[in-house]
Amino acid sequence: MLVIISDLHLTDGTSGATISPGAFQLLGDRLAELGMSASRRRDGSYRPIERIDLLLLGDVLDAIRSTKWLGNRVRPWDDIKSPALFEMASQITSDILVHNEPA
Repeated sequence: MLVIISDLHLTDGTSGATISPGAFQLLGDRLAELGMSASRRRDGSYRPIERIDLLLLGDVLDAIRSTKWLGNRVRPWDDIKSPALFEMASQITSDILVHNEPA
């Protein structure tokens, strides 16, 4: 089964709230229910699906919304080969992962 989710916009928390951890628990519950439902066949039999593939599509990690860009001369639209841009984007991405770890 393929499930596609997009536009989560997870941030580092510096510019507002992101999705609550409870939303991810709800998602997990719903995916389990969908998997069970997809395993029930038209003839009434139950054949478990082999797997659930989750595709995260577009704007999952939202580094642009970080206020950390404001305290630095580096901007998200700078030269993509810039070491300073790479460092800033890496730091913000790490901060996003840490901030959303409880979820």
